[in-house]
Amino acid sequence: EINFSVKEFIKNHMKIFSKNIDFEVILIDKKTRGQAESVLATKQNINNKRSLLIFNIDSHFKSSRLKSNLKSLKNKNIDGLIGTCYSKNPMLSFVKKSNKGFVTKIKEKKVISDLASTGLYVFTKGSDFVKNTEYMINKNIRIKNEFYISEIYNIMINKKKKFIVDTSEEFIDLGTPENLKKL
Repeated sequence: EINFSVKEFIKNHMKIFSKNIDFEVILIDKKTRGQAESVLATKQNINNKRSLLIFNIDSHFKSSRLKSNLKSLKNKNIDGLIGTCYSKNPMLSFVKKSNKGFVTKIKEKKVISDLASTGLYVFTKGSDFVKNTEYMINKNIRIKNEFYISEIYNIMINKKKKFIVDTSEEFIDLGTPENLKKL
């Protein structure tokens, strides 16, 4: 934070791209073992009864259907949503769906379909994220030695929870210096 002013960078970009979104940037002062543990470190800020939206900062996407898909989650008794795009890039995570359109599996860095994660993860109830992340950490369920959010979905799918995808029209991977140079 001291060297890069990350908090201000995020706030400034959010003002430009997402004017109507209420958000808070929370800095963590310790190294975590993956994104799921990083988000769980802010547990005191998670409203267990409301939706929790998590977004990786290393990508950009546009989806014309996202807003309506988010609004329909509770009405359709859906437990969450995963942002996707069409890709076969093995550096991304991949989502497999059933014939009914529900997510059946997520795999990190292994192509199992043409639907890759954009880094957008939504849990209809914050409590589902907290409970299942704590379970994952207590059972030490890691992928490539990290606690991935995608694995929380797999745990919940095994408990018969239902997730849908929102497929974006545009996706840009910003995860490496090489990708940033392409812009």
